[in-house]
Amino acid sequence: TVFYIREEAGQSALKSRELESGEEKELYRSPKPARFRLLAASPDGSLLAFAAREDTKKPAEAIFLTQADGGKTQRILRAARGGLLDIEWAPRGDHLLVSTAGSPTPGLWRVSLQGDTPVQLGLELKRRRGIRVRPDGKAIAYTAGSTRSEVWVLQNAVDRPNAAR
Repeated sequence: TVFYIREEAGQSALKSRELESGEEKELYRSPKPARFRLLAASPDGSLLAFAAREDTKKPAEAIFLTQADGGKTQRILRAARGGLLDIEWAPRGDHLLVSTAGSPTPGLWRVSLQGDTPVQLGLELKRRRGIRVRPDGKAIAYTAGSTRSEVWVLQNAVDRPNAAR
């Protein structure tokens, strides 16, 4: 199964396609005009996380979780518009890693699936994106920078963060 975002008539829809049969299914469409981005599937494929800007008049977007079979969808986090740079799942699928450009603070955050207060992982580099987590969860790699990008690795990310280029 492939999951993707499709723009239709100025609105985003979250869809899936079975590769063998070619069957396409709409999993979620916001009840009001919205733009979706930053789609990430959980390690077991049962949940999808994505960012959405639902109201073009307000400078905010949110992170949503939805069931990969098209079930319940819920908002777990609000952020300033353009503040979300990337979303990645933790290896066990128990939380998300989110990079932000601005509000509340630029950085890398651990975000609970239950909507608890996000926890900053201790680095304040600006313009982080391309977050990828090692399958055992012991390292996080990401790019940082604006005019010149660098690849950084955060070792022992769960217990005590130590960044190295």
